Amino acid sequence: MLWKRKEKVQEAEQVNKQEIDQSSLDSLALIPQILDALTKIEKTQKETSLQLEDLDELLQESKEVQEKSPMIDLDCAMLLCDVVYEFYDFARDCSSLDLDNQAKMMFNRSKKIAQAYGLEIIHEETVLFNEMLYTAKETVNLDGVLDLLIVKVLKCGYLHENKVIKKATAVVNKK
Repeated sequence: MLWKRKEKVQEAEQVNKQEIDQSSLDSLALIPQILDALTKIEKTQKETSLQLEDLDELLQESKEVQEKSPMIDLDCAMLLCDVVYEFYDFARDCSSLDLDNQAKMMFNRSKKIAQAYGLEIIHEETVLFNEMLYTAKETVNLDGVLDLLIVKVLKCGYLHENKVIKKATAVVNKK
């Protein structure tokens, strides 16, 4: 009986070895599949990482555009006012009173548009030259006119939130 018992233990050990060997073979067969899965995960992770970097760049660019867009709007408003002022200046030099009145109305409308953007137009003539607000492009020497009086504004200047963002260009009387 002892002998039979030993035989049964040996059979069980052999069955366990076969099961273990079969289990090991099954596990070894899974290794290429696991490696393929890990390779796919790594590839997906790299793609996701690149996509996140691209998204981060887009967000940064979007933030820059958002930060600049108020300035772009201001630039557009200033350009509009500059064009209308040039027309207004031209109309003042013409002999047509109707054209002059129409140009003045357009310029006043453009000043309201500028105000909506927080801009104040620097365009006053017959005021004393202020180097913080004006750049003297030309000087003239007119009799009977105060020294440093602005005779003509050639290009408008602009204030935004009480800061000069563009000086007006003017002709100044200089004695």
